Amino acid sequence: MSSGTKLDKKARFVRRSFLNRFFLCLLSTFLYIAVNPVNGQTSKFSMPSEPVAIEHTRNRCTSLLPHLTSSPNQENAGSCIYMAVTGIGEMAYSICNKGKFVDLSERYSMNTGQKLLSQLNYWPTDMISILNINKGGCLNNNYRYTKGWYYKDNTDGTGPNGSPESAKPMAPGALFGTYYNWTIAPEFDNLPKIVLPHFKRNIVYKSKTDVFATGLHNRNIVDKVKHWLYTRNRPLLAIYNHFGYWHCVIIAGYDDNRSSSDWFSNKFIEYMKKRANFYDQYGNPAKAKKYRKWSKNVQKNMQAEGGTSTGKGVFFVRDSLYPDNEAPLYDYLTGQTGEENHLTLKYVEHDYTWLMHLVNHIVAIDF
Repeated sequence: MSSGTKLDKKARFVRRSFLNRFFLCLLSTFLYIAVNPVNGQTSKFSMPSEPVAIEHTRNRCTSLLPHLTSSPNQENAGSCIYMAVTGIGEMAYSICNKGKFVDLSERYSMNTGQKLLSQLNYWPTDMISILNINKGGCLNNNYRYTKGWYYKDNTDGTGPNGSPESAKPMAPGALFGTYYNWTIAPEFDNLPKIVLPHFKRNIVYKSKTDVFATGLHNRNIVDKVKHWLYTRNRPLLAIYNHFGYWHCVIIAGYDDNRSSSDWFSNKFIEYMKKRANFYDQYGNPAKAKKYRKWSKNVQKNMQAEGGTSTGKGVFFVRDSLYPDNEAPLYDYLTGQTGEENHLTLKYVEHDYTWLMHLVNHIVAIDF
């Protein structure tokens, strides 16, 4: 082989490597903005503004917060419901073992969900059942929530699962990131399990349409969620419309006298209008119509319920999106550097109107 041919091959490899990394950079930027498209500050979006008192009263129910664990940042995995289910498992383990924590594998929950999804009647309300059917979880050290190279699938984002194929590093057309966790490793079926309590679910609210529905509730839904937290002292899973994406989180407490600078519903309306105009401009009227519908539903509901997004009263919400810049870096790939990200905040604060205007499924979890 001539030296010229070798140089041509090397040049093609360098160019392909650059293009792959450039695309990943653009993808990461898009996802960062999508998490919080209005102000671009995920770590400041709704994080606690001052220390939270731990107590259990009708006006302030925060006794579950010490049992919350930080999550690896899901990044582009689209794995929120499994991050939340894993978080419930970790919380239950802590409560049942007098504050002893366990680090469970989110990837294991994702792959378990892939295998067991057909056994669930309705995944938005029944996903906690995978921990019962599977008889527990798995330690993260044994099956790490990771990053890797994969070929993207055709998942449309309306369901809970992905199905990418693993790829060789830097392969043409391959991507790198947390979406790789949807691939099921050969050792999956033989991994040791951590025993968890049996979980029961109580459906507080189930949308009649889908996981994107908005503007559904009045103040009564806030009182129902608070009543569960106060009387049962157990968490809830909630699905809501997060700027055009469905997203799942844990509701772990509330405080009537605390104020949030969240302004989530107001930001939602503003962003949906901008995106609708964008899709109109670029020839996607069907999507523009959806975004306007979601925005109008929130706006109409806000006007019916007082016309403001922020006031006294907050829910403490465990999320898998908002990084805590003061938390340790999570190492997605042990023995490698450059792919780390901070663990997420243990909880963020959303004012009560977030639940009223944007949440479409609520499931209370007991154990």
